[in-house]
Amino acid sequence: MIERLNILELIGKHRGKYHSCVLTCYSLDFSFFEERVLPVLKTANIKNINVITDGKFLETAQENTTGREFRHNKTYNFQPIYASGVFHPKIMLLTGVKHGLLIIGSGNITSSGLNTNDEIWGAFHLDTIENENAPLFFDVWAYLQQFLNQAHGFILQKIEWIRKYSPWLQELPENKIPIAVDSLNQKISFVSNAGNQSIYEQIIRLVPKQKLKTITVISPYYDLKGELLSEIYNHYKPTTFNCVLDAEFGLLPKELSSNLKGLLTFYNWKDCKEDFNQHFNRLHAKIFHFQYEDEIEYMMLGSANATVAAMGSNTKRATNIEAGFIISRQKNNNLLTELESKIRKNDS
Repeated sequence: MIERLNILELIGKHRGKYHSCVLTCYSLDFSFFEERVLPVLKTANIKNINVITDGKFLETAQENTTGREFRHNKTYNFQPIYASGVFHPKIMLLTGVKHGLLIIGSGNITSSGLNTNDEIWGAFHLDTIENENAPLFFDVWAYLQQFLNQAHGFILQKIEWIRKYSPWLQELPENKIPIAVDSLNQKISFVSNAGNQSIYEQIIRLVPKQKLKTITVISPYYDLKGELLSEIYNHYKPTTFNCVLDAEFGLLPKELSSNLKGLLTFYNWKDCKEDFNQHFNRLHAKIFHFQYEDEIEYMMLGSANATVAAMGSNTKRATNIEAGFIISRQKNNNLLTELESKIRKNDS
């Protein structure tokens, strides 16, 4: 089983590994960031701290500050990003002279996002550019440039400091195909809404149709009419299509067409976990899982919910800025089983 951990624990206390970080999120809790996240970063001797967040959310958060924030020497900077939808990727990139840590997932920099919600993350370490994870670092570092290049003033100097004192960032091998992670018998592809293709289009390109048996979507937020679900079903025509949602806190596809209703089976998240606790298990993870007859499986995880705004479609561009990655592997235990997500036949 994959053990449940607080993602901040991966940063550790080694004071020589990392000196800088770039964090991206949609929402941020100032008090939680200063009282919980900053001490972890400073214990690891990370002093160059840069947070990229949604501009509209940041404006609202700053208007609602209590006056108790910014008490611990404001050694971090914010870079607001404005999107036609929302700026929504969740990435933590830590860099040092030789080491890097890359974390991509679903949680915001809030108490719920990093403590109590059910979130999902992927973490990758690098200590040499020959590391098998290096091309993934290349993809993410290249992706972040579009936002870092919007920085002004002192933030620009801090970004240049990262480039200067983490020189391996400029030496990373470019990735043109799914990254082979031989040690885990997996292939990994970074996906985002940046560039010419939406996440939906990248899924269609990277995830095959042949021999597909089951699709399982786990997401707290859906289109009201299930447009994205319809697009996915019509392209793949799976034998079984499961959708897991949060009936209490999520946005549900309440206006599905009658035809689509008969093709999908819905499950409430609280019924999919043996140890569900309503105070600690609010669903916020986003998972798109594809299971094949020959035991191959693909899974996309990241920031994108099951909406056209987040992922795009055949006819619509995504309006949100999102990021995630697709894992493919074969002849292993089902990843959903390893995550202890149980879908029972008698649930509906």
